[in-house]
Amino acid sequence: MFAWLVVFLVAVSAWGEETVPRLAARGVWPGYLRGAPSALALSGTRLYVARSFPRVNGQWGRGVLVFEVSNPANPIWLDKWDSKDSPLERRILGLCAAGDQLFVADGTNGVHRLSAGLDANLQWQETFASAGEARDIQLSGEFVYVANGAAGVSIHQLAEPSTRLLGRLLTTQAERLQVRDQLIYLADGSAGIKIIDAHDVARPALLGSWRFNSWFDGGVGCAQGIQLYSNRAVVASGYTGMQIFDISKPAQIDRLAWFFQTGITADLRCIRGSVFEANPIQGTLFINAWNPYVPVQVRQMGAEPVGLEVAEPLIYIIDNRAGLEVYDPVSQFLPRRLGRVPINGFASHFTLNGHYGCVADGKAGLQILDIANPADPQIVADYVPGGFARQAACDNGTIYLAAGGSGVHILSASNLPAITLLGQIPGAAVAVQVKDGIAYILDSLKGLKIYSVAVAAEPRCLAQLPLAGTPENMALTGDRLYLACGQYGLMVLDVASPEHPRVLGVNTNSAYRVKVVGDRAYVAALDEGWRLTDVADPTLPKTLGYWKASGPVYDVCPSDSSVFLACGNQGIEAYSLADSQTPRIMSRFATKGSAQYLELVGNHLYAAAGQQGVLILNPWAPSPREQTASQP
Repeated sequence: MFAWLVVFLVAVSAWGEETVPRLAARGVWPGYLRGAPSALALSGTRLYVARSFPRVNGQWGRGVLVFEVSNPANPIWLDKWDSKDSPLERRILGLCAAGDQLFVADGTNGVHRLSAGLDANLQWQETFASAGEARDIQLSGEFVYVANGAAGVSIHQLAEPSTRLLGRLLTTQAERLQVRDQLIYLADGSAGIKIIDAHDVARPALLGSWRFNSWFDGGVGCAQGIQLYSNRAVVASGYTGMQIFDISKPAQIDRLAWFFQTGITADLRCIRGSVFEANPIQGTLFINAWNPYVPVQVRQMGAEPVGLEVAEPLIYIIDNRAGLEVYDPVSQFLPRRLGRVPINGFASHFTLNGHYGCVADGKAGLQILDIANPADPQIVADYVPGGFARQAACDNGTIYLAAGGSGVHILSASNLPAITLLGQIPGAAVAVQVKDGIAYILDSLKGLKIYSVAVAAEPRCLAQLPLAGTPENMALTGDRLYLACGQYGLMVLDVASPEHPRVLGVNTNSAYRVKVVGDRAYVAALDEGWRLTDVADPTLPKTLGYWKASGPVYDVCPSDSSVFLACGNQGIEAYSLADSQTPRIMSRFATKGSAQYLELVGNHLYAAAGQQGVLILNPWAPSPREQTASQP
């Protein structure tokens, strides 16, 4: 039935040439789900599908099927669990799976918690009232978040959800939700979308909203689903299609695009800038949203899809006619160049300051680029510090340049092309990070130096910490400072009090550069490859895995479930982290210079490539190549 290959068309956006993944059918079970499917969830190799079905006695049943999908070409049905029958058809609209636990949002019947052990037998554990009609459910950290229709959003303690209702917030018609960094992103029916601050779970508070006030604002439909990627929210708005919002400032939500098509947008999922939409009338739609201002439909297929789930590299679709379908994106990453800036020295570092880029250019000093048009970046100013420009950092419009033996230069670029020296910190500066008026400086002779730069003309030393070896690079996240100390490894410091930095823990594996996302540190280790380190316990940073690349790894740049490596003269490599135990190399991008540093911002990958200057890449164009990373 699915012997053909679904080929995606290439869509060209204002940001450059972009594509969405090309899909090939992998499996189907076995067409009909013995009922109408309504929701699905994935945990490991177990896929859970909610369905409703008529009984012979005139009643309606509803429940959950569980499948083993370790072999996507042959999904195997394992078990089922049924809720209470009802005289009218009612559908389960929300499922959420984590480990061996499954939470079922069952409307006015509340939320059921089921367990599925190694034998996959679904066992009912408890049912708890969710303060309304449970329509969707999400787990995050220690909490359960439930969308309850007209009763709004409720937050429960995960360990004891039936007895520990922690907080509620009334909304218009809570349909679907997503949770990220203790913020709730809510599809609130005809009221549009809302962003709710849940840092205090007992008192969730509204941060921002976008209301559908008119037909043009989607008023004839309603917000029925929501998905997040980067700083974007993609909203399924029923009869009025799909809408894309900028959520980088939760209190000031801004709509970027409204993609209208016939039918009903029932569900959607995102893989970075690619959107997969379940439209029971039009089929499954594949939409290129790399340029969020101009989304483009590039493919549609299927019969009556009602739900989607994505677990790279697979996409699962439930369809009223076809049942459960599994698709495989046979192409993933191939960075494609959008623009390039030739420079005079050796580009070793790049950072953004608004729509300007700051390049540490070795002996040529600091170069400032206008990158408003990524396809045609322009040098607008330069500054020669009298030392070797190693790294630049930006804070509130001020540029801090680590310039080797001439220390740190504090610069103003508010009146380009003029660059004004505001102050200077002496030393042998290798790297600099700045936050809230505090500068953290790695000095090849003195170790870590911490300065107050609130008054740029008069920097004031707060603390100094000698370090073993030669410090190379650092990452600052909250009150934690992560130092890459070369052969002496990765050091974690507490800098909550800048005057008194404290060493919390050390991982002795060599570290050249480090970037941190959540409780994971991504470490570049030159000829030793790259490492993934667990820093959830900062007193005991633990290596989770390490892998070789085609050349020495100078920098590592993580993003969602992918990671990009700067491999010197071997160019740039892209890996999939869908399975963090076995990263898969998806493609390589050859550079004419030595790839030294990577910065991913939005849909653009900026590469400092030595003699070749700065490259601006589209990081997710398709490539058919895929193989497993080598582990020493």
